[in-house]
Amino acid sequence: MHYPLPSLKLLTVLLLSLILWAPGVFAKPGAANANLQIKMLAPTSRQDALDRTIANLLSQHHYRQSPLDDALSSLVLNAYLDSLDFSRSYFLASDIARFEPYRTTLDDAVKEGDLQPAYAIFNTYLRRLAERTAYVQSLLKQEFRFDIDES
Repeated sequence: MHYPLPSLKLLTVLLLSLILWAPGVFAKPGAANANLQIKMLAPTSRQDALDRTIANLLSQHHYRQSPLDDALSSLVLNAYLDSLDFSRSYFLASDIARFEPYRTTLDDAVKEGDLQPAYAIFNTYLRRLAERTAYVQSLLKQEFRFDIDES
């Protein structure tokens, strides 16, 4: 059976999404439950250097040599937001509006080894997750009422 190679755009979007998704791998499970005390993550110098290396490899050594540009940056931002909040349950409209400047600057940040945008988005996600968890826990502490119509 013959499997066609994925397009360069798809491959690049997946690789850059992986780079941006990486902060989630290092988060401690349950950290958001501890009375809203969440540890904000920050990129390390090693991750910054790796980011620059991957950007260089993608732009110069891939057989198509597709540039990391604003169009790709927009695709990567969409993929990253979808990977964190696919059900549109955590990010607020104000959060998405705050992330909008990254739509055309993620490519530049990746080239410079600046992972701050990815971490800013992920830390917002952690904060919203902690808020939602605290809200659910507060609802569970209340007594259930089956005599009222909430529909």
